[in-house]
Amino acid sequence: MRWVFTDPNDREENAAREAVRGRIDAWWQEFAANSKRISGVFSRREEFDLVAFMQRTLQAVDENLMWEFGPALHGEGHRLAISPEAEHGLHPLTDEVLARAPRIPGFEFYHGRPPEGPAGAVMSVDGRVGVDISNGSVRVDVGEMNRVDVSYFFPRVDNEKNANHAAFIASESMFGEQCLDRWVGAIEAWPRPEGEGWMPMEQSSAAMQRAIDAVLESLPDGPWASWINDCDWTGLELNPPEDYEPSAHRFGDLLYATVPHTEMMQGILRGTLFHSGRYSRLGEKFCYLKLDESELPKDKRFDFRRPAEDAIDAGLRASDLGCLVGGGSGVWFGYCLLALADVAGAIPVIREVMRTHNASVNSWLLFLDYDWCDEWVGIYDDTPPPP
Repeated sequence: MRWVFTDPNDREENAAREAVRGRIDAWWQEFAANSKRISGVFSRREEFDLVAFMQRTLQAVDENLMWEFGPALHGEGHRLAISPEAEHGLHPLTDEVLARAPRIPGFEFYHGRPPEGPAGAVMSVDGRVGVDISNGSVRVDVGEMNRVDVSYFFPRVDNEKNANHAAFIASESMFGEQCLDRWVGAIEAWPRPEGEGWMPMEQSSAAMQRAIDAVLESLPDGPWASWINDCDWTGLELNPPEDYEPSAHRFGDLLYATVPHTEMMQGILRGTLFHSGRYSRLGEKFCYLKLDESELPKDKRFDFRRPAEDAIDAGLRASDLGCLVGGGSGVWFGYCLLALADVAGAIPVIREVMRTHNASVNSWLLFLDYDWCDEWVGIYDDTPPPP
């Protein structure tokens, strides 16, 4: 279900969305009515089955919404973090849940686990893994695909499985869930701190920010449209195995691509969580057109798509809305990668161009960012949901 790019003419989806909003409001009413009892659970003054309550109320909104309580970060009281965890398509729903939250004294509400710092990490690891990382060391390095790799050494943890589990929990606690999804790459625990760059965990947050700043400083100053024509573009051939079974989902049928940034494309194809902020310092969003070309002869598909690509690129550039940043061909679908400076402003331009070029009704604007992975815009009013 879409929450960002809704279609006012889709009665079925709108009715489903209103039903969810009703469950959200019912959840908040229940929470407000029981807030004192919930507070009493943490002070041990109240016997109240909090787990059953959350399952009956919050998870009635969606069973994949996870939750975690902790001490408030900005005053007295408690915090509640709500997260879809691995169900990334539910991030817009989580935003909707929090946007409808009433003011409830003694409670703070967060989308995902907020950063707690090293002390919070030590407590979280002790509670969830049962090991002591209080004298651990950390190293932070810029890695592949503009992500930041984090390494740990825990001298009091001698079990490799526990050490790696502790490393993940520590990263989530120190940097916060949003930073983990958007920026953190490899997380590992080392048997000993070899090489340079190791530091106490108290310095990890500052080191993470320096690494993120280094990634941002390495990006071009201007929008992609200002420099992409001066790049060398690379052709990629996927060479799938003989028993390859293509999928219609996302890039599952892609065979060839031409792009100016091979590492970014490789990250997309690997399924790595994508965050546009790792590739544009100006807030551009990376999207793609997915066009059903299955009824066209294979040797005619690019000839059909190329004029549309050129027209989209020209239309976006004319209004400083973005530009074309790559393309590809698959078993059934053609692909046009876009960097959009203004998504809302670009949508009418894209739809008009694709309609003018008689694109199939099965044509969609889709989004690379992990938290918009279930959002889509149909090229026509009667375009069905994407596969």
